[in-house]
Amino acid sequence: PDISGLSDEQRGRVLFGSIMPSTVVVLQPSFVTITFVNPRTAGTVDTRRLNLYTREAAASPDFDTIRTEQFERMKAIIMQDQVTQVALQQAYHS
Repeated sequence: PDISGLSDEQRGRVLFGSIMPSTVVVLQPSFVTITFVNPRTAGTVDTRRLNLYTREAAASPDFDTIRTEQFERMKAIIMQDQVTQVALQQAYHS
């Protein structure tokens, strides 16, 4: 479920932000995703993702199913991000 009190226009918005070089934030009407990128070696990157939901969303009887399905759809974007981050670290030889 979307955050309550949003207008139709606000429900259609998505905001991406980055705190370079290691944090990416995606603000959506239904939740917030924060990804921490931790380069270990050149070509090796660990990531940790934190999803923040409203209490109302987490209390929904179908929350676990919705969250699992949503993550499955997000995997394509997540994999693109990981490929980009690994390539960046390899280019820097860091």
